[in-house]
Amino acid sequence: MEGGKGVSAIKVLVRQMGMPSLLINSWTDLLKFPSNQIANALTLVLVAAMALSYGVQDWIEGATITAVVVLNITIGFFQVRHPVV
Repeated sequence: MEGGKGVSAIKVLVRQMGMPSLLINSWTDLLKFPSNQIANALTLVLVAAMALSYGVQDWIEGATITAVVVLNITIGFFQVRHPVV
């Protein structure tokens, strides 16, 4: 392996230091994730636009923005859950 550690060196490091925190399955972090994702500035702007759309009874635009927010949170969840290493 060029420019990186070999498999045996990685196994030794994992035994000494434990698994990297990104790879540990922690349900508490997964339960905290939606609140962190919703607190994202882009999501807050979209939620405000969604509320405004529903407030003026523009159901199609409100539903479209709702779908974008849900898609954004879902994609963010899977990106955090399965990071590319």
